[in-house]
Amino acid sequence: MKSIRLSLIVYFLVLLALALGGVSALAYQSAATTLHDKQAGTEDLIWAQFQTRCQDVRAALDRRLLRQAHYLASNARMVQVQREQFFLISAVALAARPDSRMLAPVWVAPATVPTSDFLPNYMAVRLQGAVRPVYELRIPAASGDPELALDPFEFFQTYRPARPERGASSVPAQRSASLRDHWFALSDEVRDQAGDYQEVFDDLELDGLKLRRVTLRARVTGTRVTFSPFSRFFAPSYKNRSTKQGAGRFPPPGTPPISFDQNAPVFFIQYASDTAHVNEQISQFEDQRDARLAESHDETLADLAHLRRRLFLIGCLTFAGIIVGGYLLLRLGLAPLSRLSDAVSRVSEKNFELQVDPNKLPEELRPIALRLSQSLQQLQKAFTHEKQAAADISHELRTPLAALMTTLDVALRKQRTLAEYRDALEECRSSGKHMSHLVERLMALARLDAGVERPSLELVDVAELAQQCADMVRPLAEAQGLTLHTELAESLWTQTDAGKLRDILINLLHNAVEYNQRDGRIELGARRDQRQVIIAVRDTGIGIAPEAQARLFERFFRADPSRHADTPHCGLGLAIVKSYVDLLGGSIRVDSSPAGSTFEIHLPWTDGEPATAVAQQSVMQATV
Repeated sequence: MKSIRLSLIVYFLVLLALALGGVSALAYQSAATTLHDKQAGTEDLIWAQFQTRCQDVRAALDRRLLRQAHYLASNARMVQVQREQFFLISAVALAARPDSRMLAPVWVAPATVPTSDFLPNYMAVRLQGAVRPVYELRIPAASGDPELALDPFEFFQTYRPARPERGASSVPAQRSASLRDHWFALSDEVRDQAGDYQEVFDDLELDGLKLRRVTLRARVTGTRVTFSPFSRFFAPSYKNRSTKQGAGRFPPPGTPPISFDQNAPVFFIQYASDTAHVNEQISQFEDQRDARLAESHDETLADLAHLRRRLFLIGCLTFAGIIVGGYLLLRLGLAPLSRLSDAVSRVSEKNFELQVDPNKLPEELRPIALRLSQSLQQLQKAFTHEKQAAADISHELRTPLAALMTTLDVALRKQRTLAEYRDALEECRSSGKHMSHLVERLMALARLDAGVERPSLELVDVAELAQQCADMVRPLAEAQGLTLHTELAESLWTQTDAGKLRDILINLLHNAVEYNQRDGRIELGARRDQRQVIIAVRDTGIGIAPEAQARLFERFFRADPSRHADTPHCGLGLAIVKSYVDLLGGSIRVDSSPAGSTFEIHLPWTDGEPATAVAQQSVMQATV
């Protein structure tokens, strides 16, 4: 993007979108988990209430069945028929039989006669009561208690213990009219489980009806004795009386039972009721449960949808606020950058000063302002150097050109001899050589500045090359009355550019000759120090001032220009030496004092003999 402000806003919005998306997702997930947990808790509560209500309905039915059974048990009576009644009834029954004469003596000892074998069934039950008590129950409808009234879909049946010789444990004694032709079965398992006034509940199906039944083992609570009109003759001691021990309603279930005579006769009561109305109520509870579950589910979905809408609205409002507020904040935050941009725009070729105080800028922009100031200072120096170089080049070229033009004007003023023309041409040739040397130096520096100059690497014996350079300069040194001495190690083979290294050494040796004293000394040394080749040029010259050493390698700089005004030097030699040394990957150091100066060059050293170094040279040249 072209605008930093817009880029920052976009990046910040993307980051904010990711953050809001993550936070919203976490918030929604947490809220959804909480709502689902709440829904699960509500559903568990609904199920618990449903089961409790179902249990309450079933328990209410069980309590009613048990209360009815207890009521029937409390109204059970044992009917005893006196012996004279038995005698009279037996006589009447026997008289009606064809074989009455044969059985007439039976009524004399009825206690020993199995009356059920020759009497009608109804009569047998009644007559056996004279010997064994007969039970009768008061039907709840006749009791006047509406709560205990017998429902059309409620049933009861009683069992009395049978005689051991009959082989059955119990015999049906009495049943409700609602049973019609059906009978309840009393299994041995239920009979064994039922203790005195201890109920046993079970479910059964009778004629398509699903029933809930309770079985209760009870004892007779009272006795009723009936007498005939002849009782006063046959049993004058008997009186018409009725015993009601323990008669009355039994306490509700759960209270301690009333203690009765443990020797009283035992009988069983089974009371049952249709469960259709209970199932109907349970079905209604199921419908209510399902409706509440659906309502809880819909409520959870509605809450989640509401939460999503709120999160979306919060995200949209946050984005809108960030766009407006972010633009204003970024504009305020980027104000120092705008000031720095204005200061940079005021820089020109005449004023390279960055007109801004770095201390008033933010910490992030302070290094940029300092680097810009340094760059502008270097740029100003470069402009200054370029101007100075143009002036120096003009000055250097003007002198030989002026000499050339003067010589030509003098030669052309009048007719000259051949020798005079020859001398004039020699002077013109010397001025031309001076200008050619200056132009070559300028072209070399231009190639170095442009970066087109590349070293031509080859395996070079530095000691031998240094000796050749010393041999070339020795005649010039001897002409000046100087002594040139060499201290060169043997076989200093390394990869370097022989031509540029020769130019470096020739320049340094010429400077040592030019700036030396009469009868002075020049020393040239070469040695290896670990991974470097060190070449040193020492002289006993006039030395270099400390303030001039910092500018020694600048172009067109001369420490004492007045002393060498008549020489062809133009102050470019050491600049070219420094550039060549840097190109070869080395360094140059100057140590000067009034007793002389030392130029020390450090070049990288490469292992290898001439035979193995040729391959390295070809590889390096290919790389370059």
